[in-house]
Amino acid sequence: MSLSALQRICAASVQEHGAEGVAEMTQVLAQLGNGGRCKNNILRDLQVALERDNALYVTPTYLTIPIAHGRTMQWPVVPPHELFGKLLQHNVGSRILRGTLDLSGFWNSMATEPGFARHPVVNDHSKRAQTFPIRIHGDDGRWSGKERPILVLQWGGMHHTPHPYDCRLLCCVIPGILYRKSRKINHTLRAIWTFLTWSFNLMLEGRWPAEPFPGTVLSALGASQAGNCFPGGMRAAVIGSKGDWKFEKETFEQTRSWQHNDVCCLCNASKATGTQLPFYDFSSGAGWRATVLSDEEACPLMSSPLLGLDGWARAMIWDDLLHAIFIGPAKSFAGSAITLLARQHHWNDGTVDDNLAMACLAFRSWCFRPKNDSVRLQ
Repeated sequence: MSLSALQRICAASVQEHGAEGVAEMTQVLAQLGNGGRCKNNILRDLQVALERDNALYVTPTYLTIPIAHGRTMQWPVVPPHELFGKLLQHNVGSRILRGTLDLSGFWNSMATEPGFARHPVVNDHSKRAQTFPIRIHGDDGRWSGKERPILVLQWGGMHHTPHPYDCRLLCCVIPGILYRKSRKINHTLRAIWTFLTWSFNLMLEGRWPAEPFPGTVLSALGASQAGNCFPGGMRAAVIGSKGDWKFEKETFEQTRSWQHNDVCCLCNASKATGTQLPFYDFSSGAGWRATVLSDEEACPLMSSPLLGLDGWARAMIWDDLLHAIFIGPAKSFAGSAITLLARQHHWNDGTVDDNLAMACLAFRSWCFRPKNDSVRLQ
């Protein structure tokens, strides 16, 4: 739904029920763009209203980033450390970032996880009860009704809630059409990740920056808090990054991918003809299992600002299980299962085609029904 359509719906609600019969936010949305008469001002008016009325509004930092055709431009990025500070100031940081998670218990368990033995929080017992574990997430969406990717970068806590807006906090949204690439390096994303790495490291240090990121200025809030510790001495530490293979390849600038015979950045599996280490061999005796790379061997195969995160380890690159299943075995499994059910006349007594048509209608009906909880893999 567009903002213009949302404004019209709110305006109609106010007209039908009166200002006293609708919520205050509905009244605000109804007045956007001078009551809908100036559509080009709707987005501006919404931003002004949020900044004025929302205590958790965070002023974005405008980075100078390289974009396509040799140009540069100013691009808004929400600094994670500023939003983190705001959440703590308004006493909602614990609910959103921790939930019911026992921080000390979590970090005690991480001490036995491969790759985390050198993590600064694991090695400092005094920080465990005051450090939220957080994760980074990136995924492409589509915009303008076309198959044009737009990357959404987010971060959030490790606990699970029914609502993504409780566990995924926005960093940046950028269309892929702006990317500047050379020598298989995405210079646009590299500039953004350099800033975000700086911001995430501040969260682990537990303080506001004393100086702005090069080429930027401190926000009014950042300037007033410069060098101060976050409320309650709280910190946050990145312990994982999740995304599909495209996201991992571009983010970590991996030199192994599906575009090469050596397809994996974690082992020597290959798709070359006649290889002794075929990637499609999932048997217990698969040859590639003996070639799993150590951190020291894997790191030279990638180059990213995120490798500058305090405590970074290869184990912090997580597979996105849902993406792997969706583009992998799920397609064949789902197709085979639905075909089998259709042959068994699961939906009606008609032909296979009749049953497949009914299956499609049933699925579309399910898509339109409201869902109480998100489907999650623990």
